[in-house]
Amino acid sequence: MTYFWTLFVCLGFVQYVQCYIDVTDARFRELPPIFHIDDDSVCATYCKASILIQPEDSKSNSHWQVIEQTIKHPRFYNHNELFHAICLEKFCPQRKDEKLDLKGQIDKCYSRKYGSLGLNFSVSQLNCSVAQYSATAVDNVALVCSVMYILLIAAATYQHYKKPLQGPGHPVCQSFSLIANWRKLCTPNTRPDFQKLKFIQGIRFYNMLLVIFCHTQCSYIGGYVSNTEYFEQVYRNPIRLFFGTLSVFLVQTFFLLSAFLLSFHVCQSMTVYKQSKWKYVLVTFLNRYLRILPPLLVMIMMASTSWIIANFPGPLRSEFSNKEFERCRKNWWTNLIFINNHYNENEMCYFITWYLAADTQLYLVSLLILLLIWKFPKQRKLFLTAAISIGVLMPAVVCWKYGLDFIYRLTPENSKRNNFRSFQFNAIYTSTYTNTASYMVGLALGCFYYSLEKGGAQHKKYFNRKSTSLLSAISIAMLLVASQDYSRPISVVLAGLVKPCYALGIGIGIISMSQQANCLIRRICEWKPVIFMGNFTYSTYVVQFGLVFYRTTAARKLLHVSDFVLLTSFVQDALLSIFCGFLLHIMVEMPALQLQKMYIPQIRPINYPERCKSANGLNK
Repeated sequence: MTYFWTLFVCLGFVQYVQCYIDVTDARFRELPPIFHIDDDSVCATYCKASILIQPEDSKSNSHWQVIEQTIKHPRFYNHNELFHAICLEKFCPQRKDEKLDLKGQIDKCYSRKYGSLGLNFSVSQLNCSVAQYSATAVDNVALVCSVMYILLIAAATYQHYKKPLQGPGHPVCQSFSLIANWRKLCTPNTRPDFQKLKFIQGIRFYNMLLVIFCHTQCSYIGGYVSNTEYFEQVYRNPIRLFFGTLSVFLVQTFFLLSAFLLSFHVCQSMTVYKQSKWKYVLVTFLNRYLRILPPLLVMIMMASTSWIIANFPGPLRSEFSNKEFERCRKNWWTNLIFINNHYNENEMCYFITWYLAADTQLYLVSLLILLLIWKFPKQRKLFLTAAISIGVLMPAVVCWKYGLDFIYRLTPENSKRNNFRSFQFNAIYTSTYTNTASYMVGLALGCFYYSLEKGGAQHKKYFNRKSTSLLSAISIAMLLVASQDYSRPISVVLAGLVKPCYALGIGIGIISMSQQANCLIRRICEWKPVIFMGNFTYSTYVVQFGLVFYRTTAARKLLHVSDFVLLTSFVQDALLSIFCGFLLHIMVEMPALQLQKMYIPQIRPINYPERCKSANGLNK
């Protein structure tokens, strides 16, 4: 822990950036606001407009010189483009020039309003239409199925409460009973292996809270904000900057956990499974696919249904929720076969499902790698080294070829209007190849942990608190490194190294905690409420995206942001997401999992943690 806090303090000192724009400058304050929202409740003509700014004289115009500074500064919004939702009757009461089209009239209104600044305004995008969605046959079928399923849950619960069924239909009926599922959820798992690794449930849960915090921040930085200077000054605050950098690494922990549990699972099976190895791979992948599908299917159905989109009010609906609805109507099928992070990814339905796609693809690739290790155990180190090397090389090549940064930075301009579907974002964040190295590191660490538990007593002496704290500090060091800007050659190298090194630090910490029963962090991760809530982390992850970003799409006025607002919004988002995740888990995920166990072939390795056997970094 000493090394952790030392590095954290160092991080705080070195992050202070000397080059900055003075946001208290009168010229900066006089610039037109980047975001604006008029009241749409009493408006005949309401439009969403994107307005570009150009100077009348770029050399002598002091306001344009300030705008140029914001364009050049990597941590600022570009103040040469405005995003306004305006009521034309209010904003342009004098727009009666019939010689001009609507865009020309709005240009004239802006020039009149800000004419003293010596700037020219031109509308680049204009949308004054209001999309109307009527229920289709698909919507009606979805509604009927939802009602029937809820009635099934209610009937099974009532029957279990009144008098539990007996006979052949009893297990099926019981799987839909909320009472029975609640009791199963509250029943502690006493298996020895689970007890030794149950702190992973805590790591998963705490990491999920950090993901929700990141999305809470994104719901503001990607929306229409009144005080844009809050985000523009983040780089001057080391704590805010630390969490901004951390947010783009959080998913690496999930990849690591997924691979770690998978490899440990397969390594256990190698010694006892005597049937076809290909059958093992197919059955394992099929069970994993069916395990994560039901909660995802529910959320995709909701995102594709007009009954839901009708409940997203506000003048910004066409900018956010309507577009999401149209994407899901078009590309819902890519989510169900988990190719959505590489097929038409700029129109991906339900955006956070990119992780599930990447994890599923890497899960299958890892099963094939482990199959090779199973057949050729003496070549294990060679296969794992090759896999990690390829994972490191691929993002480095992409970074070099396209001139990209080595990580995606959560800056105002990168995040403006929730713009997370760019080629840059996909290439360095959501693509499978940019996350491969972290997954392969988890694969190697899972095999190492199995060897350690099987008989590696000679290695256990190295996992004392001081040595593992130093090694685990690799993760903090990577955050420190990633917070800086570098030359092109160094960026290319870092593109392949920062994520797997971050994952390596987390993995070393996990193995270290497994060997130290009295570790403080382990006790925190094994807190009973955390272990309980860790059971429905996957359902919470699936549902939280729509809940958090409802704030962005339903805004009727500009969002004001501060440290206190972010903290209180995070607490609200976390509590609501956990509650809805619990409902999705107990009503959908648990029944589907029990039916799967009844009717789908299962592979049950010896002494493997029951609640971790899905080998999904988010799932149980």
